[in-house]
Amino acid sequence: AQIAIIRMNHSENGQGSVTRWISAMRQGDPEAIRRLVERYFGKLRKLSQERIRRGAPIFEDGEDIAIQVLTSVCQKVEEGKYPDLQNRDDLWYLMIFVAHRLV
Repeated sequence: AQIAIIRMNHSENGQGSVTRWISAMRQGDPEAIRRLVERYFGKLRKLSQERIRRGAPIFEDGEDIAIQVLTSVCQKVEEGKYPDLQNRDDLWYLMIFVAHRLV
């Protein structure tokens, strides 16, 4: 698997792309959700696969966990949960927390 390094584009107000996508996701924007999935799916899959190797797996593989985490987080953000979620760091820590609870 090839790892792509994506530089954050900043808008005039200083918000990075993930911050804008979080805001759009709260409004139910499917394009924002798609972009977040594209950005985080591989990272979550890799993280989850490493955790599965260390313990008794509940899920088949890291891909299952990544799908579950992204579905859950996107759904809850759209429902208005996680009001303090502001940027890519917040989002990544939240996804790590959810993934660790699943493994």
